[in-house]
Amino acid sequence: MRFRTTLLPLLALSCAFAVAQTAPKTDPPKTEPPKTDAAKPAEPPKKKSELREYKDVVTAEAVSSKGVFTVHRIGDKLWWELPANLLGKEFLWQTELSQTPNGQAYPGAAAGLRVVRFERRNNRIFMRNVDYSVRSVNKENDLGVRESTVEPIIMSFDVATEGEGGAPVFDVTSYLLSDPADFAVKGQVSGAGVDSARSYPERAKAFERNVELRMFLTFSRNRGGSPFGALFGGGGGGGDTSTVSAVAHHSIVLLPEVPMMGRLKDSRIGYFTQDFTAYGPPQNASEAIRYINRFRLEKKDPTAAVSEPVKPIVFYVAREVPDKWRSFIKKGIEDWRPAFESAGFKNAIVALDAPTKAQDPDWDAEDSRYSVIRWAASPVANAMGP
Repeated sequence: MRFRTTLLPLLALSCAFAVAQTAPKTDPPKTEPPKTDAAKPAEPPKKKSELREYKDVVTAEAVSSKGVFTVHRIGDKLWWELPANLLGKEFLWQTELSQTPNGQAYPGAAAGLRVVRFERRNNRIFMRNVDYSVRSVNKENDLGVRESTVEPIIMSFDVATEGEGGAPVFDVTSYLLSDPADFAVKGQVSGAGVDSARSYPERAKAFERNVELRMFLTFSRNRGGSPFGALFGGGGGGGDTSTVSAVAHHSIVLLPEVPMMGRLKDSRIGYFTQDFTAYGPPQNASEAIRYINRFRLEKKDPTAAVSEPVKPIVFYVAREVPDKWRSFIKKGIEDWRPAFESAGFKNAIVALDAPTKAQDPDWDAEDSRYSVIRWAASPVANAMGP
């Protein structure tokens, strides 16, 4: 669930909420994403003799962070150790700018968003892009949809060794430092290619269901100027400087086994939507369907007319927001409580100050688990939603 605004907090029930989800269900129509070979059990690896000893890859110098999967940092190298039971599972991969060059974009600007899954074939890991833009309504149409929507392989990684339970261990450093096209921040700053000699992993942390990475990237200068120049008052961000640097934040989250229920869009209200084509409705044709982007609100007591939610919507006011505005921003957020109560949810929306570094050193505004009101320095007053 993500919310971003700069300079002025905007909160509109109809258009300000954004959520990433997998294969939502609704009735009608009931749709099913095309099944792919990725759902089959992983092919057993061959030629294990080619793999190195675990201790020779994950050396004594490794700083390891264990969570949904393990991230090993050895110097400026990042290795992932992916439990075998997560092969074929779906992850949401979201990339945002954490720090930006002067006059270009803003912290929290979105750079990439995809659903991916990892597969193993022999001693290689394939990362596939999971596409839900086409779905089948019934099993009768499933094969035709599946054969017409092959999911592309975004990247492959060589398995260097195996951890406990056959968990593949592979090096992701060069991929992340290349500013990969599917998660590139280059489009947000006026930079060309990445200079790997002046780029490095800044931080890597694994949690129970997600992994958070920050990559410091240095680009050769693109003299064409920033795509945000007009929005932020011109300025290429450094005059004659031949390079620009930015920090990319990658947030990789294991998606839930049970997806939330989809809600059809009401065209009278300006919701942001997730659109897809469904094949095989009653008319035996294709149909364009639009689900609204929304939060996963569920009642603690489903039988009650008004109930507190299992998990409330929480907006954090980021650390950079000036103190004199914080109370007003939080009041603006919580002014939506009566609307949610009319819909059957008590205390559904909560505003909190972002924790300080001392309170929670791992908290990060770009972590996709959090919805955050941001504040950006700009000579032009403006605001942006999701």
